[in-house]
Amino acid sequence: MIHQQTPIGPLDVELVRFKKDRWTGCHNHSPYTIQQVLDGSLIEQIGQEQFIHKVDDKRMTYDASGYPHNVSSHSNETVVLSLSLGHEINGQS
Repeated sequence: MIHQQTPIGPLDVELVRFKKDRWTGCHNHSPYTIQQVLDGSLIEQIGQEQFIHKVDDKRMTYDASGYPHNVSSHSNETVVLSLSLGHEINGQS
């Protein structure tokens, strides 16, 4: 993980590995987020809806609430590159 303070809040770059059936629990990110699935596929739960993101899926989001969601690997293992930028939401960055 790379964590750097900027004038508009922290910049975080992470390479994250997810395992099947091991959910992260509902969490937030900074308001600006870019993610790309590098290997495997990811299940994302937002409220009652679930979405599957596959290899090479790229997403750019802005959500002032920090985009609360819960994720797990849909395949045995998934690797995601994530970049987040902006002021902390509810004590999380």
